[in-house]
Amino acid sequence: MVKEENPAAWRGTIDSLSQDGTGVGTVTVTADGKEVHRAVFIPYAVPGDEVEAKITEQRGKYLFGEVVAVIRPSQHRVQPVCPHFGVCGGCDLEHVAYEEQLRQKARIAEFLIKRRGVALPHPVATLPSKERYRYRWRSRIAVRFDAGRVVAGFRRARSREIVPVTTCFIVAPEIMGLITLLNSASYGGPAQELEITAVVGEHRKLGLLVPLDGVQERKAVKAFFDSLYGEQRKLISILLFLEKGRLKTTGQVQERITYTAAGYTFSFLPENFIQANVATNETLIATALEFAGASLEGVALDLYAGIGNLSLPLAKSFGSVIAVEGNKRSCQLGSVNAARNKAANVLFVNHSVESYLREYNRRTKKGKGEEAYRVADVILLDPPRTGCSDAVIEGLLRTEAERLVYVSCDPVTLARDLAALRKRYRVADILCVDMFPDISHVETVVRLEQKE
Repeated sequence: MVKEENPAAWRGTIDSLSQDGTGVGTVTVTADGKEVHRAVFIPYAVPGDEVEAKITEQRGKYLFGEVVAVIRPSQHRVQPVCPHFGVCGGCDLEHVAYEEQLRQKARIAEFLIKRRGVALPHPVATLPSKERYRYRWRSRIAVRFDAGRVVAGFRRARSREIVPVTTCFIVAPEIMGLITLLNSASYGGPAQELEITAVVGEHRKLGLLVPLDGVQERKAVKAFFDSLYGEQRKLISILLFLEKGRLKTTGQVQERITYTAAGYTFSFLPENFIQANVATNETLIATALEFAGASLEGVALDLYAGIGNLSLPLAKSFGSVIAVEGNKRSCQLGSVNAARNKAANVLFVNHSVESYLREYNRRTKKGKGEEAYRVADVILLDPPRTGCSDAVIEGLLRTEAERLVYVSCDPVTLARDLAALRKRYRVADILCVDMFPDISHVETVVRLEQKE
């Protein structure tokens, strides 16, 4: 058994950031009488900082600590603009200069992918966000009803405590306005807590989704939000309650909320996934379309299609687009968006990606690829943060498609999936898109080609 002696404190220089925005340095420890190097993770440290840190924890070979003092600040360290930074967990990179954020996000994606043994054709770069602040059109808001008052905001970093923020440089002004309204409201019901979803449309009005499962006094919560909706019709256009998987209203008139991208107008509801940075969504779509190529007589298959954010723009480049979405309401709304935008060559299919690929491979192998199962020239996929299941990876490998375009919101699961796909595919191009300034998340678009 290896006996390791770890220091209680560390002084050194931060080399880089981890995928969750934590500063990473190298500490020398003694193991069985020999000096070895270990990674040490220090929150709110910046690459280039020389810091003094207290070691607080060890997990396996990794050490964790917290900054005691910044001895010599990095040239990349900047003063955060938000007074809640470091307390509120809404963002984690405000103290890092924006150009360095872009560089670190590219470095993280490249490191994680190469660590899996996947070869890349060139160094990874990150395209900047089109909007630096207040870019987020969709956000979850934590709300606590307690002792006649309402506390609303975001969770404290690494905690369930709610921070009642007075300003925010991440969310759209209308969402911040809602938080301010909630914090000034009174409530006569029993103490309880929930998280609502707020979205803003291009007409600058909000849609709200209030989940009621697990809420003890549903009637009181419904009455509170229904009253708020009635009083704030200039701010709130849609109010929906989610109960046992069903969306409900209390009878008030609901308005349509939309965003526009790539020349298409998309209707959506607060429950639907959208790219929260709507301005930079244009950059993401353009990158995905460039990687997909064009074939006016060809077929594009869009997996995890949602409401059609990528499916409809693909319609300009391909003869037909098959959009596969497992969520029934999203699929229905995708069909509505295709009809309203006169994208007649887009067909939405309500299947899980796993079940669709099984049927696709069965039909195409037998030469029966009609209707929703035509042989695809390119397959585009935009899975959730968890990435692709084993069944999806296996299904993709069996399709024998010449080209895949993978849009990822998590470089960890992307690296895992690319490693699995390299049995048949090589990475031909890769680019990161910064959809979340001041937050450690990054979107990555990868073009894969069949190996020769």
